[in-house]
Amino acid sequence: TRKKLRLRFAEAATARDDLDLALSIYETAGEADGDAAKEVRAERDRRAARHERVSHYSALFTHSPEAGLLIQMSTGIVVEANEMFGCLFAYPAEDVVGKPIEDLNLWACPERRNALVDELKRAGAIDNFEATFFRRDGQIVDVLISSRVVELRGEPMIISTIRDVSLRKKAEKELKQSRQRLRDVQRLAGLATWSFDVCSGEV
Repeated sequence: TRKKLRLRFAEAATARDDLDLALSIYETAGEADGDAAKEVRAERDRRAARHERVSHYSALFTHSPEAGLLIQMSTGIVVEANEMFGCLFAYPAEDVVGKPIEDLNLWACPERRNALVDELKRAGAIDNFEATFFRRDGQIVDVLISSRVVELRGEPMIISTIRDVSLRKKAEKELKQSRQRLRDVQRLAGLATWSFDVCSGEV
């Protein structure tokens, strides 16, 4: 009778998802190697493995060197924002999580946001999408966005990484201006330039 009672308690603990308690009761009842205990032990190990994987992914997302956002696709509400997002755009996580992404007024051009969302709905992924964002202080930041549509607990989510390319854009602009100045100087001075490839012999 005592054993049957313990087994019922073990089943109740399993039903309440208290797997460690259930295993302890099975052991007390002398059924540590029984089929029911083996099933509970296997489920506990599977949960531990899932928890470890989630912890790894969470650490990768949180400490990524690029800004990251996890957004609920149906509502546009920010589910998670990593540390680099806060550093890049001066928004602490507590000011972002739980709010619609539109309320942050990040997009300098809302039409670009619509284009990104449309492409994600069509293809489920996008890489190196160029856009311009506003920091919290109004400063402009040129960014490249890579996004994927993923499913979490049956809900479609958008996970995005955002890379600051402002310095690269500035360098490209300065190089373009420099080349234009060189062309202007050559034209005004009546100069021409040519280049010769010594290896191939081509001009």
